Amino acid sequence: MNIDFSKKYQPLFEILQGKHPEVDTVILTGGRGSAKSFVISVLSLLALVEHSWNVLYTRFTNVSIIDSIKPEVDDKIDLLNYGNKVNSTNTHIESKGSRIAFKGIKTGSKQQTANLKSLFGFNCFIVDEAEELPDYDTYEKVFLSIRSKDKRNLTILILNSASVHHWIYRTFFLNRGIEGGSNTIKGNVCYIHTFYLDVKKEYLAKNVVSYYETLKIENPKKYEHVVMGGWTEAVEGRIFNNWKQIEFSEYLKLPFKEVYAVDWGKNHGFGIVKGKFDQYKNNFYVHELNWKSENELLADLDSTERERINSISGGIIIYTMTKLGIPKDAIIVCDSAVPDNIMLLRSHGWEYAYGIDKPKGSVMAGISLLHNTNVFYTSCSKGIDYEFRNYSYANDRLGIVDDEVIKLNDDLIDPTRYLRRHFSRNN
Repeated sequence: MNIDFSKKYQPLFEILQGKHPEVDTVILTGGRGSAKSFVISVLSLLALVEHSWNVLYTRFTNVSIIDSIKPEVDDKIDLLNYGNKVNSTNTHIESKGSRIAFKGIKTGSKQQTANLKSLFGFNCFIVDEAEELPDYDTYEKVFLSIRSKDKRNLTILILNSASVHHWIYRTFFLNRGIEGGSNTIKGNVCYIHTFYLDVKKEYLAKNVVSYYETLKIENPKKYEHVVMGGWTEAVEGRIFNNWKQIEFSEYLKLPFKEVYAVDWGKNHGFGIVKGKFDQYKNNFYVHELNWKSENELLADLDSTERERINSISGGIIIYTMTKLGIPKDAIIVCDSAVPDNIMLLRSHGWEYAYGIDKPKGSVMAGISLLHNTNVFYTSCSKGIDYEFRNYSYANDRLGIVDDEVIKLNDDLIDPTRYLRRHFSRNN
């Protein structure tokens, strides 16, 4: 059966045939209705049946994979007349010993990632809605697990173009000198960008096309971002916009009491900040001390030092707090979700560590408090800068902003929020 795709997708199928041997990564961007998921569903089945590839098809969140991605791929089985060539189970599609597996990267609360030891044997890694990946490190953990020795290794990131502050734009576009919306190959990366105008009209719902055309006239900015897939300077639903930077030298000169705050994180960021508050001007000053997770901090050590840290009381938490030079008489406002860690700090001399209460609605209350405060962060606080620009409310597939906060980009925002609440109660 012939399926008529846009010529922009041709490099994908050429890669499947063994061409462009230098390419091991495909960045597939575009707007709504550009057939990205359709094309990749077909590609993954062709890779499985015709080339015996083992494909890991993922999203960051595990919740919707079986209800969204897998039915999309299953639907193409009949389209390709593969009904007698594959066996589709709840979580896999199998053919002659090879498989497409559907697995979420995020397994629990915060940004805890799946155990990647089970990924051995895959040679193709596909991430749908890749803009959900919170950082390069999360992506890299899976990317480095795709290491077949007898088949071509390929990573495909499918995404609706997000903010130019997103790590994907910075890593694959800005740092490589590639313009957003490009269709090209540079080095090991193939870039494909499509939009609904690349799809034949008979494949598109008339009411959706009508909506797009109306949006082009009434809201051209939204049309360019949501429909045409343009990268935007601002994050949709961005929560904070008016924070300002100061130099660390200026922060050091501020004559106000310094308080610390911690958001625990073994797999996601172990966020540690310190701050000062001028109650008369309502100015809140914050400086980042750590953004890495406990596991990342351990990985940075050599094997001898790592073994030593793991053997001592308090492990990497106490090691990090000590290395940062946090005074034993400092007030430390902690995430109350892990009381054992708070007791650990107290047992090692930080007697003024306490857990901030988190009643229902406390996140929105904290956001409101920060909105009503003049917030300043140090220019060397790169993690705060990133989260400040990317912390956002959820939005639906048409870009309509909800009032729900996305639980991402908050490993330093959360302790910043704890710290501001502390000052509101103690000044």
